[in-house]
Formats: sequence, C-alpha cells, structure tokens
Amino acid sequence: QFSTQGGTVFNPNNVATQNPVIFWGHESKPVTLDITLNGINIKNENIKSIDEAIAYINTFTAPNDNREGTGVKAVRNKDGSGIDFINTNSDGTTDNMKNIDLQVNDTNSAGELCNIRVKTEGGKQVFDWDNIKLRPAGNPINNGQGTHWIAGTAEANQNRVQVITAHKYVYSSTPVDLKPMYNPDGGASFNANNQNTPGTAENNYWLAIQGGLLNTEVRTFRTTEDLRELLQRDARYGVDYDGSGGFEVDGSDINEGVKVTVGTTGEFIISNPNETPARPGVPIPGGGQDNRKPHNISF
Repeated sequence: QFSTQGGTVFNPNNVATQNPVIFWGHESKPVTLDITLNGINIKNENIKSIDEAIAYINTFTAPNDNREGTGVKAVRNKDGSGIDFINTNSDGTTDNMKNIDLQVNDTNSAGELCNIRVKTEGGKQVFDWDNIKLRPAGNPINNGQGTHWIAGTAEANQNRVQVITAHKYVYSSTPVDLKPMYNPDGGASFNANNQNTPGTAENNYWLAIQGGLLNTEVRTFRTTEDLRELLQRDARYGVDYDGSGGFEVDGSDINEGVKVTVGTTGEFIISNPNETPARPGVPIPGGGQDNRKPHNISF
C-alpha cells in the first residue's frame, strides 16, 4: 500500500484566499490527472474531484483486450486529502500487476498544491478561477520541487515511488550461484573483518540489511534449497513493510524472525514468530537505534 502525501485540502465552501491547498479540481476548474501506474499511463484532462480521479484510476485495475491492468485499487485515504493505492498481489499473472510503481507525470495537476484566489464580482467575493494557475504553467507545485503526491523533491526523483512486496522466482535447469549470506539465527558467526569484503557472507548480509534485496529483479533457483533460501531472504530483507517506497536502514523494514523450512514430504513451512533474533557483532547501519520488529506477512 502507498498513500499520497496529505495536507490541507481546498474547501469550496470557504470563499476566501487559500494558500497553498491540495486541489483535486472543481466544476469551474477541472484539473489534469496524469500518472503512470505499474507501466500503464492514466490520463484524464477533465477531473473535477478526488472521487472522479479515484474512479478513473480504478477503470485501469483489471486488464482488457487492449491493454494490461495495473492490479492496483485506489481509495480515499483516511482524512480525505489524498489516495491510498492498494495492491494485494493476488490478481493477474503479469509482472506489471504486482507491487506498486507510481510515476506522477509532468502535466499532472490533480491533487497538487495550488494557491486559490478570490475576486469581487457583483458586490461579493467569488473564486477567481481564471487566475488559478495549475501545474506546470505557474504557481508551481511544492515550490517547484516536485509533486505533492510523494514526499521529497523532484531533484531526488521523488516524482516516482516503488513499493515492493512481491517477488518473482524462476526455475533454471543449470546450477545457480547463490551468494552466501550470514544467518543471524544459525551457522557461522559474524566476522566483522569481512563486513566490507565483496562476496563474503558478512558483506552480502551487510548489503541486505541496507536494502540490497528490495528490488524487482527476478530470483533464479535450481534446487529446492535455493528456492527456500531465496524466499527466506526476501521475507526478511526484501519487503517494503511500511509502504514508504524505500528501505528503512534503521531496521523497521526488516522481519528477521521469519524462517522458511522444507517438510519431510517437500512442502514449504513458513514460520513468523513474534520475536526478533539477536545480531551479535553486527552494527546498526548509520549507528542509530535498532528498530527491527516482527511484521505480518502474507503468502
């Protein structure tokens, strides 16, 4: 799930200057919705409300004869200021219907910050729709620093966000070179001398706890053990559990207690205890507080 950045929303019942407010359009001033969601361009130049924007986005959730679907459903967020994008990863079999990849395009003006002006007409105050400048013509969004949908600045590429919770695993008939990785719940102890040595179990672990597995690269396996290990690593270090669009190096995106084992008849057994294993000798990236915690998981 990903939620757009909230804030103060335009109030059509308050005929007064409102600077700046989130503007989803009005009958007298439509806005342009222009986003790319999971590879599908969604554009409508006649949006007059957040509900219209949500309804239009949801027409692209399922595939049709002419295009693929997004797999993503849009709903109003709790305070009504923006949109929650939700993908259960349970619909569709194509790659683009998994996860959430949201790009807010340059011509989008729906849900962006806008200065609302008023004027006197017939002895009373009315909204000055002609002088409300929408993105990108002027009165720029977020002080010219990118879309208000996503926190951050355009310079830091914050017009796009990816929330990764699903991974693709492909069988290979040839052996796979699965890189070694330190396991905090068993095996060899952590050797700090190897932490920065590429190719070592310690270095691969160090990269993983800093988000090295939070990507959409296809995982390749040859043996059941390969697949078991890959599933376990991704459940621990390859999921954006908080939906922020990035990996939290303080550990809050880590679910290190998950274990994947293989039963006597070949079934995969997923255990997700409400506990966090110790990491003896392993520093916290950035030197801050260890915020690892158990997370709910869904397979």
